[in-house]
Amino acid sequence: LKSYLIKEYKIFFRNPVYVINGLFGILITPFLLPLSFRIATTLDSISQIRTLIATPKFSIYAVMFALAVVILTLSINVIASSSFSREGAKYWIAKIIPYSIKQQAFAKFLFSTSISTIGIVINCLIFKFYFQYDFIQITWIALFSIMFAVLWNLIGIFIDMKRPKLDWTNEAEAIKQNVNVVFSILLCIAISIGYFFAVAKMLRNEFAAGGIIT
Repeated sequence: LKSYLIKEYKIFFRNPVYVINGLFGILITPFLLPLSFRIATTLDSISQIRTLIATPKFSIYAVMFALAVVILTLSINVIASSSFSREGAKYWIAKIIPYSIKQQAFAKFLFSTSISTIGIVINCLIFKFYFQYDFIQITWIALFSIMFAVLWNLIGIFIDMKRPKLDWTNEAEAIKQNVNVVFSILLCIAISIGYFFAVAKMLRNEFAAGGIIT
């Protein structure tokens, strides 16, 4: 398992096409939020937002906002949903090596989840040091984000494992022209929207445990 996981890292990071397309959504997108706030708001407005985040009654809403950003960012994950497709014409090797497809899928899942975790850390650092969330808020954000990252990567791996796109001549096609990637992103976004609608309804009905997070 360790050797296969190392192989996943080497193949991915040795290919600039995979790195650029695979890491953009997870590692670059988080920085767009503070950048947009810097452009669209004044320093006084940012200070007011930070004060509001620290308000106990608003804490649950601050956490939900951060979760929405992180979860939607993680849903734009092309690494898991192209994991088998990236094998391309060499996919036949996967069928003869002494690792079952399920074992290989697990290694690919660990790899994509590790990349997602880096994205979660970056998001949490931004919410901590730029928006000044407290430790408890960051802990809740991190825990729920990890849960969704696991789910998103499982969905992506499963979809691509069932019907990988192996017929490509350019590495970019395995990601940019892969219907598995599109379907996985749309499904994850749909689940995200459903989750937040459910939570919003709970908040309206006063079932949210605001005191736990504050």
